[in-house]
Amino acid sequence: MANKQSEQKLQESICQYIDLQYPNVIYTSDLSGCNVGGFYGRKNKKTRCKNFKIPDLLIFHPNDFHKGLFIEIKNKISDVYNKNGTFKKSNDNHVEKQYKTIVQLRKLGYAADFVFGLENAISVIKSHINNEYPF
Repeated sequence: MANKQSEQKLQESICQYIDLQYPNVIYTSDLSGCNVGGFYGRKNKKTRCKNFKIPDLLIFHPNDFHKGLFIEIKNKISDVYNKNGTFKKSNDNHVEKQYKTIVQLRKLGYAADFVFGLENAISVIKSHINNEYPF
């Protein structure tokens, strides 16, 4: 739970950065990972995508290379990969499902990837918005 909580704080920091540096950029965050109970929890579950894990942050700003930028936020690279470069295993294959979504989004013309920490996230966002090819 602590890791999820710190990912939430990291996401908040990334959103604050976008608000300050790029006030005209449209973005939103996916709420699927939020633990919302009751009416809103049921509503959220009924209305989210069932076949793909939507990335944490969706930036609807195109550049010369991509239609927009979608990123899955992680605190550190070891949250996703083992030392040998393979995906970390979990009971529900969560990371593999996230990667499946990233691959599909790339096929559809979006920039999509994992980001690790605030510095990496800022670098990827800055590259995308400045019309560079970050991936």
